[in-house]
Amino acid sequence: MAHNSDMLDDALASLRTLAAPAGLAAIDDGVIGGLRTHLHERATARRSLSLACAVAVVVGLGGGAAFPTRAAHADATLLELPASAPSRLLGE
Repeated sequence: MAHNSDMLDDALASLRTLAAPAGLAAIDDGVIGGLRTHLHERATARRSLSLACAVAVVVGLGGGAAFPTRAAHADATLLELPASAPSRLLGE
């Protein structure tokens, strides 16, 4: 077992002395550029979602304030028991 370990140590030591390939230097720019693009797209999506939420709130509040009688009537009908509810059928 010690022999295999020594061979692995020797192989790693010889790799340590080798110079890195020149193509690896160009990878940094590509990775950083991709990360920058991803962060920019993420920020844009977050702003778009925030704008959509703000528009939905304004439209919802505006619609509720403009048509209060329709909204109040709809809430009253939602709270009523349907005619086919078991408690209503048993009570008759």
